[in-house]
Amino acid sequence: MGSKVIAGIILVILAASWAAIHFDWWSVVLNATLSATRWVHAFLIATSPIPHWLIGLAGLIVIFAITILGAVAVASLTAAQTAPEQTFAKIERPAWQSYLTDTFFDIRWRWTYGPSATPENLVCYCPHCDCQLIVHDLTSIPGMDVIAFHCVRCARHIKKIDKPLAYVKHSVALLIQQNIRSKLL
Repeated sequence: MGSKVIAGIILVILAASWAAIHFDWWSVVLNATLSATRWVHAFLIATSPIPHWLIGLAGLIVIFAITILGAVAVASLTAAQTAPEQTFAKIERPAWQSYLTDTFFDIRWRWTYGPSATPENLVCYCPHCDCQLIVHDLTSIPGMDVIAFHCVRCARHIKKIDKPLAYVKHSVALLIQQNIRSKLL
């Protein structure tokens, strides 16, 4: 592979040398360079109301500004074509956030985590068939709360608890947080 590259470079040098001699390119390049040098010299020493060195400096500033704007445009186009997941390092979820299901009070519970990393959207499921449970309030007397969890698919009464549903869900959330702490320590 390396010898092919070297042979290609030698071939290009030989072809360029032959073309330069045959077509007399060097005299054209030399004449263009001398002509440009004479024009710049004549421009710099000519008289005008504005000093030519100031015009030249302004021209350099404009060229510099165009170069900077071009570089910014190329960088922004390149960034726009790059997918965001390639631009930033992928941040993985903490391991404890994969803890999304467990059994409490003989009932299967599933949940998500909220912005403050607390369990939210607690939903109860049948431990036998994994169907979502219906929660019944069995009492009509205030202060005497009894709730029952019933599975429609299995036709089973899963559990009766002598507490309000809000209390049970809060207790489950506390048990989830305790399990996370005990597994992390």
